[in-house]
Order: sequence, then structure tokens, then C-alpha cells
Amino acid sequence: MCIKVLLADDTVVMRNAIRILLGGEPEIELVAEAENFAESMSMTRKFKPHVVILDLHMPDSEHLTPMNVGEGLRAYRAAVLAISVWHDEDTRALAQSYGASTLLDQMLLGKELIPAVMKLGSGSGPGRETPPRSLFN
Repeated sequence: MCIKVLLADDTVVMRNAIRILLGGEPEIELVAEAENFAESMSMTRKFKPHVVILDLHMPDSEHLTPMNVGEGLRAYRAAVLAISVWHDEDTRALAQSYGASTLLDQMLLGKELIPAVMKLGSGSGPGRETPPRSLFN
């Protein structure tokens, strides 16, 4: 079964880079892209991805709380993979408040993104047996 991925990032350059990374993997299908949190929730409803790659610092965050976004994404059993240029305790807490199972440093995506998507996608989403376990331990 192919792992369906939704990419949510407000930066065109980052979306292009991630699209290239994901495009080389036959087991991964990029089903949609979103430019903000509201769009990510709408696209999750529409495409029901197994994994949502979520930039934590998109501009519309003041209109939606992390809890609202996280609940919206998890309602469709999507595993949330958070990405950020910051990786301090505040950012880790923010990622968890969005319901993220893991937080990746954007500077290391070339090395870490595909293994993280494969791990999260192997046990989450519609038609999957078990939700992803937390990788924050």
C-alpha cells in the first residue's frame, strides 16, 4: 500500500525541495500541498493522507490554535510529522500541541524525511491498523 502524504508549508522553496525528496520514493505518493494551517485541515479532510508534513511556523497560526489544527488532522487518523528550523524545547512543545509524532530539523530533511515518513506511514491513516507511536521519548 502506498503512503499518502500531505505537505503543508508556506514557503515555495521548501515545498519544492520536499516534493523532490518524496518524488524519488515509489512507496510514497504526495497527494496534496497546503500553504497554511486552514488549508492543511481542508486538504486532510479531502485527501485523507496517512502522513501530514507540517511546517510549525506558517503565517495563519494566530487564527487557529495548535489544538484545533491537531484535532482536525488526527480526526482522519493522519500522522503529523512536524518540521521546523528551530528545535528547542518550546518548538518541541509546539510540535506536540499540534499532535506531531515527530519533529524534524528542516536543515536535515534530505537525510531524515523519507525514513520518518516511512515509519509513520507504516502504521497510521485510513486502512492502517495502528496509530503511530510517539517519537518524542
